[in-house]
Amino acid sequence: MSSSPRVTGGAAEFQRNYGVPLDPDYPNMLYGIDAKRSLIAKAVVSRDGIRTSFLPVLIDRQLRPEILQASALIVTS
Repeated sequence: MSSSPRVTGGAAEFQRNYGVPLDPDYPNMLYGIDAKRSLIAKAVVSRDGIRTSFLPVLIDRQLRPEILQASALIVTS
């Protein structure tokens, strides 16, 4: 993931096969413009039981997940 930015044949093939536009700001992300949005599963295990939740993340340009804060999730019209 630390290689120089380039679009490989794999990215072009993925785009051709699935019709997904690639994001030029993310040249190392081969799965289209929406691949930068993801989730991290969270599980808290205690004597009271197991609690599960999901944390929304945005993948940065170095392909590292960045957990989004609640203020970033508010959609205004």
